[in-house]
Amino acid sequence: MPVRRKSLVAAGFVLIAASAVGCSGSSAEDPESSPVPTPTPTPLPIDPAELLERSGELMQGLSSFRFRINHEGGGTQLFEGMDILEAEGEVVSPDRISLASRLRRWDSC
Repeated sequence: MPVRRKSLVAAGFVLIAASAVGCSGSSAEDPESSPVPTPTPTPLPIDPAELLERSGELMQGLSSFRFRINHEGGGTQLFEGMDILEAEGEVVSPDRISLASRLRRWDSC
């Protein structure tokens, strides 16, 4: 074998050996003991109009539903001088509804 070819073969073996050692060497951290990061999902922005439309479509397919509203602070204005603090009920299609509520009257003057 000519000297140049022997040098190329030797260089090839050195490169292969260096690659094997470099790729299989142990790292400073033990991969089994280091925690695997958990990806944080990026929340998608909520489109209120789309949410209401989808909710309406799903609600039309129901024959009945129950609901409960409970305000932790404040209330929902029913009309001037009256707030709904709590409400619960049941709706049965096409013509039944039951409702119980706790209201707060306030002076509008």
